[in-house]
Amino acid sequence: MTDGQTHLPQQYHVLHALHADVNKKEEFRELLGLAPVSLMIKKSRLRWFGHVECKDDTNWVKHCI
Repeated sequence: MTDGQTHLPQQYHVLHALHADVNKKEEFRELLGLAPVSLMIKKSRLRWFGHVECKDDTNWVKHCI
């Protein structure tokens, strides 16, 4: 383990303490600096779509779109 990392049990205790103070999922996610799952999925889909759009017109994956 490198410096600056904490053990999973320590992280669990910190998150558990935070959870006692925060009632809403949105507030909890903001405290941890996480994006909503729906936004992460949307970004992933757009990244994949952009990758497919760059492919050659003869590629079979591009014909599926």
